[in-house]
Amino acid sequence: MLHFDGAWRFDTPGPIAGGVVSGFEELIRKIVAQGDRQSLLEHFKRHFAGAAGAPYHSSSSASWAESDLRDLMRRVSDNAPLFIEAFYNACEELRARTPQIALPDVARRQHAGRSHNRD
Repeated sequence: MLHFDGAWRFDTPGPIAGGVVSGFEELIRKIVAQGDRQSLLEHFKRHFAGAAGAPYHSSSSASWAESDLRDLMRRVSDNAPLFIEAFYNACEELRARTPQIALPDVARRQHAGRSHNRD
């Protein structure tokens, strides 16, 4: 679990940048390509629904699951810490439950961010 000011759950310190949401969508597409697409999309949907304070409902197909996830991600993007927490928790739970799926880890993301910023 990530640690941040608990007040941010109720009063956002700010949104996540628009381009960042697309980057997370691409990461999720790479993750779900490694297994049952709909099941993995539903996994991420549960976490983003929780962050949005919305009820979770399963989708009837993978394409609907992807669309529903995208909507939830956009909704949560108004609160950057909750957005990041939803993605992080989804990855960590998936890592523990399904170790054969390759997932980005915190060290890799930090390293990738530093090397990207030098360019």
